[in-house]
Amino acid sequence: MGSKMAFVIENPSKGTLRAVIQFLAAEGRQPKEIYKSMKDVYGDCCYSYTAVAEWCSKFRQGRESTKDLARPGPARAATSEENVRQLELTLRTNRRVKVRELAQMLGISIGTVHSIINGLGYQKVADQWTPRLLKDEQKKNRLNISLQHLLRYQQQGNKFLNKIVTGDEYCCYHFEPGTKGPGTVPRKRGRDSPKAKKSRSQPHVGKVMLTVFLDYQGVLLLEFRSPNVNVTTEHFAETLHSLQDNIANSRPGKLKDGVILLHDSIHIKDTDVVQKMVESLNWELLKHPPTSPDLSPCEFHVFGPLKQALKGRRFNSDEETEAAVREWFDKRPQEFFQQAIYRLAHQWDGCVKYDGDFS
Repeated sequence: MGSKMAFVIENPSKGTLRAVIQFLAAEGRQPKEIYKSMKDVYGDCCYSYTAVAEWCSKFRQGRESTKDLARPGPARAATSEENVRQLELTLRTNRRVKVRELAQMLGISIGTVHSIINGLGYQKVADQWTPRLLKDEQKKNRLNISLQHLLRYQQQGNKFLNKIVTGDEYCCYHFEPGTKGPGTVPRKRGRDSPKAKKSRSQPHVGKVMLTVFLDYQGVLLLEFRSPNVNVTTEHFAETLHSLQDNIANSRPGKLKDGVILLHDSIHIKDTDVVQKMVESLNWELLKHPPTSPDLSPCEFHVFGPLKQALKGRRFNSDEETEAAVREWFDKRPQEFFQQAIYRLAHQWDGCVKYDGDFS
């Protein structure tokens, strides 16, 4: 017979609430689970779910203190309207930008960047910055598209999913900060346990942009470019033709059966151009709502494990970085890619269940 909560603790201090969050987060528990447990104990005095999630994020990023940080005068100037405007513009155009990059770009502290991001109402979903609160129109669009795809899946099954070719972009760094020593091994932390040492990020670390296309059988195309090179319609057209050639060579019969392209063409402003490109190849362009990484296989299944694999490794050039990425993809079993594509049905279903909101 399970134990029952004997009483509710009233008027806990901020330090107590934050210490509880820190302890439970260190045990590996998720924000939703932490919030539910704390709500049972502290009742109306409990932090909101948003506050619990924010403190979980802070502690997992290396923060140790549960006290409020000092806010000297210059820090207030750092949250000027110009910095807020520039940061929001950057988040909209580069949804995978890192907090440290924003801090370096604006010349402000990482803590100030977090404050501005929280004030703007953004959160990380599948390693992309997305609005924490979607507008009703955005939810409606996500709901309608997910429902449309889900109904098609119910009618056609895996035959529908097997035709999908999905693509996306990811920024690969020459050095991705990680933990070293005992901190790399999952463990319960006690008084005598050594603290995880987090590597310091390098201010001018090199990076290269990866473009990947894949289907349920594996990788179809890997391309790399400098992050300073913008994706033009001409470049995207060349990529699609290279992809078509690779499909013809590695997937006999797939072009004849029909290709359904799932791609977030956020870097190309004229979506009509993308539509015409895809139609010229006799492919179908699958509808994909903006700012929806939870509905993109590369985002919710591929890039997370890739990032973990590169963490803590240092590369001396773009070529070394590219070789490591290619090796990682080469070592993925076919089941890994099948799960990425087949999980789409689950993601669509979740989006419908939450009325278009993030689950």
